[in-house]
Formats: sequence, C-alpha cells, structure tokens
Amino acid sequence: MAGISNRLSIRMMVCSVAILAVVCAAALYLPKISFSQDEHPATGQVIVYYFYGQARCASCLKIEKFTKNTLGSQFERELDSGRVVFAPMNVDEPQNRHFVEDYQLYTKSVVLSLVKGGEEVRYANLEKVWQLLRSEERFGAYVAEELNKMLKELS
Repeated sequence: MAGISNRLSIRMMVCSVAILAVVCAAALYLPKISFSQDEHPATGQVIVYYFYGQARCASCLKIEKFTKNTLGSQFERELDSGRVVFAPMNVDEPQNRHFVEDYQLYTKSVVLSLVKGGEEVRYANLEKVWQLLRSEERFGAYVAEELNKMLKELS
C-alpha cells in the first residue's frame, strides 16, 4: 500500500509542477489589462482585486466575504463614485492567468491597484489577510487602512 501511495504522491507533484509551468508560460502571452479614461474617474481609482482559484476553501470564501463587508460598510461612497472598484478574479480562467505573474501571486490574495490616467501606478498585496481571518474587525481595519493610504494618493 505504501508503494502505491508514494507513486500517487509523486504523480500529483509532477502534475502540479507541469500545471504551474503551463500557467506561467501562458501568462507571458496573455495581454495585460489596460484601463481607458472612460472607465474610471478623472482623478483615478483603486481596484480591490480578490484573486482566487477554482477550488475554494472556507478560508478563501471568508477572505472574499470580509473584503466585501469592509468595502460595503466603510467605502460605500467610493464604490458608488467609481473611485473604488471591487474586482474578484478567478486566476484559473485563461484570461486572468497573467495576474499570477503580474502580482507574484502564490495563494489567494487581496491586491490593491492604484490606477491614474489609465495606468497602474503601484499595487499592494495585502498578505496579512491570512493572519487576520480570526477577526473580521481586525481584517477590516487592515484592509481599510491600506485602502485609505491609496485613496489619499488620488486627492
């Protein structure tokens, strides 16, 4: 039995490496997202990406829920005006695979992207969201703090 288990583990590892190689190679050939002037306010916007894959665990769903709750409760005006945009993206879909390389993603992530004049000026991967999953209040405070920093750059 142990031999079969080891062979399955090795096959799964080889398949995982092969899939990762294909995703990385495909990312080189997919176009990057660009923003036209009409898609955002004249002063720019912050896009709040939530990157996820096809397989979604309870923690992944919690990250999305906490992010939505934070935006809805603390940034309603900015969402309505287009200064803040929530953009969930499944990186397993071919047209979104480039984000893995663009933002050096290694797991499900919340990334803030500051866009001015149709160009991304900078981004921040909010890596602490995983550490804050036990407290929606602390999670929301962290996301809000980072988002407010970027919004100040739009003023």
